[in-house]
Amino acid sequence: MSIDSSIVTKVYILLQEAIYKKEINVSSAMHIVAKGMELMAQFTDLSGSQKRGALILVLEKIADGADGMSGTDDDLIPKATIDTLKGLLQTDIISQTITIIKDAANGKFNFEATLAVASEVKDVVVPGVFACFSCIFKNTKKATTATATAAGPV
Repeated sequence: MSIDSSIVTKVYILLQEAIYKKEINVSSAMHIVAKGMELMAQFTDLSGSQKRGALILVLEKIADGADGMSGTDDDLIPKATIDTLKGLLQTDIISQTITIIKDAANGKFNFEATLAVASEVKDVVVPGVFACFSCIFKNTKKATTATATAAGPV
């Protein structure tokens, strides 16, 4: 099943709105990726690999900017962040990072896989990765605590 271009366009517009509303830190490529993943989650009829592929298309579109050139006045994202996104997109790192964040959100955090990806991009992405994981773990801990509290004493 190919990816419908209307899905890419919809997520692109929603990601732009999130940027305009300052819902994400545009100085962090990882925050942009995480928000994109959140937006892709609404398309339950797509497989994980289709969502990943569509998100990569959205990120490529974001990285190109409205005029197709980064570093110009119409950019919503700073040139340094766009350069980071482009660097991630030119390798398989973005796909690996999406998988790591998805697994962490599903309680399947793989520390060794995270280290392997982080070592490839340590100077650019590591602060953003750990910021994303910090948020995921905080939410997971809250959910676990709430579940344990609701279940009562054992």
